[in-house]
Amino acid sequence: MHDRKSFITALCRMAALMALAACLLTSCASGPSTESTLPRAPSIAPTTPTDPPKKEEKGGDDKKNTEPSEPEKPEEDKKGEQEPASPEPEPAFEVKNGVLTIRNGDAIKGEIQLPEGNYSIPDRFFSGNDKITSVSIPSGVAEIGKAAFYNCTALERVVLPPTLKLLNAGAFSGCKKLTEVVFIQSNAASTQQITMEAGVFYGCSALRSIVLPEGLVTLPQMTFAGCTNLQNVTLPKTLVEIEEIAFSNTEAPCKSLEQIELPKNLQKIGAHAFQNAGLTSIEIPECVTTIGESAFRGNHKLNKIDFQESQSERTLGAYAFA
Repeated sequence: MHDRKSFITALCRMAALMALAACLLTSCASGPSTESTLPRAPSIAPTTPTDPPKKEEKGGDDKKNTEPSEPEKPEEDKKGEQEPASPEPEPAFEVKNGVLTIRNGDAIKGEIQLPEGNYSIPDRFFSGNDKITSVSIPSGVAEIGKAAFYNCTALERVVLPPTLKLLNAGAFSGCKKLTEVVFIQSNAASTQQITMEAGVFYGCSALRSIVLPEGLVTLPQMTFAGCTNLQNVTLPKTLVEIEEIAFSNTEAPCKSLEQIELPKNLQKIGAHAFQNAGLTSIEIPECVTTIGESAFRGNHKLNKIDFQESQSERTLGAYAFA
């Protein structure tokens, strides 16, 4: 009996212990974690070894940065490595058998200097060129051909040499922008004669002033016809004759020409020489013996005519001063 009671008591204790254990297990599962009650150690990120900083290199790619640079070459070596100079352009002109010829037509533009030498410029050589603005003709050139510079519409300035003997007909006619013509005078004691043919400056409407060279004996027909802006003309002392219609053009007379001094040795003034010009006064030298028909006709501003006393008889054409 006693043994049975002891056995029952032991069973009851075991049941109580098992209930207690179950209760403890349930409490542990639902309770707070130990991590929330314990302070956390600060997190430290793992460190990795870093490379030493590289020196910054100027320009070039990665490959160049890794290769050793070549030592700089001395200046003398650099000069030797310069690109070869481009060949000089072919000259525009050459002289063959005393005549000017074209060698490089593309170079004939702007301001041009003709080559040195004794030669002539052929007829119509530059005729119609619209790119030349200035031309300097060197000493040695004796003749400029007919219409050599005819209708060079961009030409503004011309320099003519003291060796020039002949300006053929219409040499500079139609050069509408021509404003300056320079005749270089010779320093020789004796004056070289120069001959001009008809219409050398015909239609040069921009020309305002010109000094003609000593040695010119005759001013030919239509030399300044159509030079509507011509204001000042210096005639040489050697001039003996002014031919007919030298300053006259029916459609485009020299209306701007108000004054002109006639040289003392002048002997003849041709018919219509100054017709329809803008002269306000004129003095006729004593050597003048012939004044052609209508020589000064149509100069409506002409209010003073002075005839110097002459030892010779004078001949006046019809309507000379009408």
